[in-house]
Amino acid sequence: MKKSFQCAVRGVLACLREERNFRIHSAVAFYTVIAGIYARLAPWQWAAAVLCIAAVLSAEIFNTAIERLADAVNPKWDKLIGKVKDLAAGGVLVLAAAAVFIGASVFLSEGTLSRLVSNVRAFPLGLVFTLATVPVSAYFVFRRYGNDKENSNGHDCRPAKRGQVHSGEHPRGREDIHRDA
Repeated sequence: MKKSFQCAVRGVLACLREERNFRIHSAVAFYTVIAGIYARLAPWQWAAAVLCIAAVLSAEIFNTAIERLADAVNPKWDKLIGKVKDLAAGGVLVLAAAAVFIGASVFLSEGTLSRLVSNVRAFPLGLVFTLATVPVSAYFVFRRYGNDKENSNGHDCRPAKRGQVHSGEHPRGREDIHRDA
């Protein structure tokens, strides 16, 4: 059990180090929790917020796992693998959009927004602290770590124009590999 937990933590830390989108989602989660503390969210609101945070971060981890597996299976650009990566990223996008909607519903619900604003006004030092974390968060999110990647094996989410060859792609394409699949 201890070994499994260590492996899981190692995976989360790898995502923090290597995936900018995971760091962006983590920073948003951090500020969501701070806003929730200021707003004194009800238990059901905390449950919704934590569930959304966990779901989006988990989806980003799954997306990263799919990308890494796809890169290991075929290190060159491949149209089908590119579609799989796009689908995984699309899943994260859909979940993140739903989380924004749920978060807006939570924070804009009756009394929550007014509590948030009045508590920020009542505790200006907390607001100063929160604002002081913004440059640190920006550094955390946008700093280039040695193992960050711009894109995955040349897959840049843009479909090739007819006759155009992406870097790493065989001039005939890779469809012949998947023809019998």
